[in-house]
Amino acid sequence: ADPQLVRRIVSQVEFYLSDENLAKDAFLLKHVQKNKMGFVSIKLLTSFKKVKYLTRDWRLTLYALRFSELLEVNVEGTKVRRRVPIPESLLSIPPTKLLLAWELLAQEQDVLLPLQKNFLETITRMFSPFGAIASIRILRPGRKLPSDVRKYTSRFPELLSKCCALVEYESLESA
Repeated sequence: ADPQLVRRIVSQVEFYLSDENLAKDAFLLKHVQKNKMGFVSIKLLTSFKKVKYLTRDWRLTLYALRFSELLEVNVEGTKVRRRVPIPESLLSIPPTKLLLAWELLAQEQDVLLPLQKNFLETITRMFSPFGAIASIRILRPGRKLPSDVRKYTSRFPELLSKCCALVEYESLESA
């Protein structure tokens, strides 16, 4: 294979798996999070526009990635990951169909209003203009947090001290 092409494929995939890109690319981040070891399918990466422009053959992508100093290919030769692990702050980003909101009400009403059913209506009115809402969960301080939400408390300490709304949209774009 052409050494220049190999270098271009490597640098493109290294960019895709960089902190900077993963912070903006919810789709790819979700794939990285899905695999416990942080591996991503080489076929998937080859299907990305800027790699596809260089090659449509995932085997060439595999060949090229073996030359990378920043990435490592799994034993089967089907997946790739970074040698330096992805920072915890990126891995703990919630799935992006979720939107976490707090300080939704004036401070003095904070205690009273969440107990009323119109709190849910207020949140629905506030967030439905952005897209179809799949679910809304009200998280109150002092109550036990659902296990799927607990892992975000280091990033969002507000979950422990404020009344929060966790809005899940039906599509990624809405969130």
